[in-house]
Amino acid sequence: MYLYVKMNTILKNKMENNVDILLNLKKGDILISNRGLLMKQDDFVQVDSNLEIEYALFFTFTELLGQGLFDDLNYLKYDQLIKNIDRCIDNVFNNTQLNNMIETDENIHNIIDHIEDLFDTMKDKLFYYSPFFNIINKTNNFYLYIMDILKENNYYITKVSAIYQNTYLTDRVCDDSDDLDDSDDLDDSEDDSEDLDDKKIQ
Repeated sequence: MYLYVKMNTILKNKMENNVDILLNLKKGDILISNRGLLMKQDDFVQVDSNLEIEYALFFTFTELLGQGLFDDLNYLKYDQLIKNIDRCIDNVFNNTQLNNMIETDENIHNIIDHIEDLFDTMKDKLFYYSPFFNIINKTNNFYLYIMDILKENNYYITKVSAIYQNTYLTDRVCDDSDDLDDSDDLDDSEDDSEDLDDKKIQ
């Protein structure tokens, strides 16, 4: 179990690093990869790393697409995920190095085509380009907004309730206790008075 969680963490960190690089990839950036981890290189050095970059791209996009298939996402998160994938794909094609690899390397070309097909399928299943998706997305956003308001109100109501219990109810208990003490004192006083009257009669 520990190994499974550790591996998941390592893969998640690797994916997040790659997504960050692809989201901010510029036309002239040079990429290298090591065991699926993308890295930017300041100066161009001719390195035969096509296979490494191919694996990194395949790993990153399949992980992103997997979030849409297996994770419990609401429509707002789906919208953000689709926008991120779309931007990553655009940056891949706009980057001089990667675009050249796609045009000259058949394997990478096929992988990118496959990724785009999977991406289109995901969007079709969500009706992403239809008014239906926008309506559901806006409705969901409104629902989340209302839930946040209710949660915030519940927080303040809980605090007010706690203050009420700690002040008013505590004071009430103290007052009741004092009344009981006074009543006991009064009863004792009346008993003493009756004893004195009895002695006088005797």
